[in-house]
Amino acid sequence: VYMKIYNSLYYSKIIVLTHTQKPDWNDTPYNPNWIYVSGHTHRNIYKWDDECKIIADNQVGYHNTKIGFKSFWLEPPEDVFINFIDGIHKITEGQYMEFNHSKGIISYSNREMIDIYMIKKNKKYMFFAYCLPQERSKCKHLYMLCGGQIRRISSDDPSILSFYYSNLDKYVNNVNSLMSLYIPRLNALSQFVKLIGGSGNIHGCIIDIDIPETFFEFSRCHLYLNPLNNTYTAYYADSKSSRLVYADLRTLLVEQKEYCKNMIESFDKNIAKYAEISANFFSSNSLSEIDDNFILAAQSCNVPLDNCLEMYRISGIIKSLQYCVDNDVVRIWNDNLLNFDFTNCVGKDRRIEAINNNQEIVTGNNIKNYEDHFD
Repeated sequence: VYMKIYNSLYYSKIIVLTHTQKPDWNDTPYNPNWIYVSGHTHRNIYKWDDECKIIADNQVGYHNTKIGFKSFWLEPPEDVFINFIDGIHKITEGQYMEFNHSKGIISYSNREMIDIYMIKKNKKYMFFAYCLPQERSKCKHLYMLCGGQIRRISSDDPSILSFYYSNLDKYVNNVNSLMSLYIPRLNALSQFVKLIGGSGNIHGCIIDIDIPETFFEFSRCHLYLNPLNNTYTAYYADSKSSRLVYADLRTLLVEQKEYCKNMIESFDKNIAKYAEISANFFSSNSLSEIDDNFILAAQSCNVPLDNCLEMYRISGIIKSLQYCVDNDVVRIWNDNLLNFDFTNCVGKDRRIEAINNNQEIVTGNNIKNYEDHFD
């Protein structure tokens, strides 16, 4: 049935709605004109580009008391809040989810979010929720929304939102300035992986090398670009709790040829390009030295890959900052980033904890009544 429709209505707008994902029952390429909705894997996936359109991001698992129907756009708008004026707005959970879809951000939450606030300023956004952190919680609190996750802030008074609104521009500019030191290096390494036939997908500090057979599987071979000492590490991992580290990228390609098929030949053909990238990016000073006291400097510039929690914690911080650069959404906040001389503010302890703190650091200075910007 699928192939009959595929051959006759290829360019039509078709929604393919199944329980299992397409690779389980059909091995032809995805039709880029169609939308594929599925479940089964218990792993939420949302992919919307010229290659394929997969919506599998409402998988509630085996035991969940909150089961709700969701909607999706046939053509997601670029910005669902484009007609909203700058200010602080109270929005619905549905609007928040639609915004994430329009930005290609996976977002799912089973919390009861009573009130959701959106800050919009010059097409930059922040989102907050007033909700119970858990079902058994007795008190509601104000949280910053990070996709479907919540991050507790320092106050439960809505007037604090005016502080974020007033400082959003400065904060975004400083984040972009910091990330401009790191992103070109990350992109250069990603482009080389693509050049030799690899994935090159970037998430946080990690670049995927092998290309999974389906979008529902994970890459196993990776490069980790350390923002603290400007070095990269090639490693294999089939989970977040264990990994096999290799001396260099070429060694990994040789040892993991089952996943990195034909990449070693391409690597050897492009060895000059690899040497050029290494000379331009990885042999220079670390980010902390480039920017004196870089905000992401840590206690030690050496983060061993056997320390899984530390490695993924740093990568998580970078990923949060990437949302600001790539999607215009602030999902991590620290007052030090409001100072143009912020590098000196955190340079004394040189710890990455300065920006990764579950309790948001807000000075309380220049907080105005939220009604000034509230709609």
